Amino acid sequence: MNKTLSALLETGRVSNLPTVWSNLFLGYSIAGFCGIGSLMLLCLAGSLLYVGGCFLGDARDLSFDAQHRPSRPIPSGVLSEIGVWVSGAAMLLLGALGFLFLSTDTISFFYGAFPLFLVILCYALFHKVSPAIGLPLIGCCRGLLLWSAYLCFSTSPTHSPLYIALCCVGLTLYTVCFASVARLESSDKKISFGSFLKIIMLGCAAVPLALPWESDSNLLILLVALLLYIAWLLLAFRKLSKNKGAYVSGCLSGFALLDCVYVSGFGLSPALICLALFFLAHILQKVSPAT
Repeated sequence: MNKTLSALLETGRVSNLPTVWSNLFLGYSIAGFCGIGSLMLLCLAGSLLYVGGCFLGDARDLSFDAQHRPSRPIPSGVLSEIGVWVSGAAMLLLGALGFLFLSTDTISFFYGAFPLFLVILCYALFHKVSPAIGLPLIGCCRGLLLWSAYLCFSTSPTHSPLYIALCCVGLTLYTVCFASVARLESSDKKISFGSFLKIIMLGCAAVPLALPWESDSNLLILLVALLLYIAWLLLAFRKLSKNKGAYVSGCLSGFALLDCVYVSGFGLSPALICLALFFLAHILQKVSPAT
């Protein structure tokens, strides 16, 4: 039973769920903070979408993993291929229904969570076809996750349009950058474009600087969050040449620090929540692998 539980945690990439929650919390914060109950349901729906997508992706990768990573849960026989397919599809559908239930209206769902559902499904099924297909899809998964959370609670989708758009772009670019390394994790190929990735990923944190700041206290919170994000990212890049997996894991938990930067304009409490989710993600990676 312990082996099966460990396999389920690994297949669902459960250690990455705190970063999903931080993305959702950011969208919820920009939309205007709508109650703790709604936030909990949002995190549950987002978790189902994420884990369901991971299940489908691993089921689709069975032939690749059997050749390159035979110890993975499905090729090793710990988990049933059919069972993973069925449970993954069920979680994906339940997550989409959760977003539909939370959305202020049907139009918000079809502009936000429904495209997210389609992108997750397409990524799970086609990410191995080509980097030109897989990388944009996985980037859009994170960007649309934020966008969907925002649309669920925003009474006016035109409220904060510039900021939510910039944050979505920032999360998308950040994801594409480290995912370009993750796709080579099983190979011995050296990463020759690390400096380029570093510039882009550091630039992703500049989003809040494009907006006016009226509160000196919030500006101080932003500066502290920026320093934490930059320090963690530079630490992750130090691992890149020796261990691509360690770099990718660091970038995955780093999602919450980037969210901390983006949410810093809303005060200390939201920033601390994202910081706590960063530590939680880092701790969970010790229990179950992030990739």
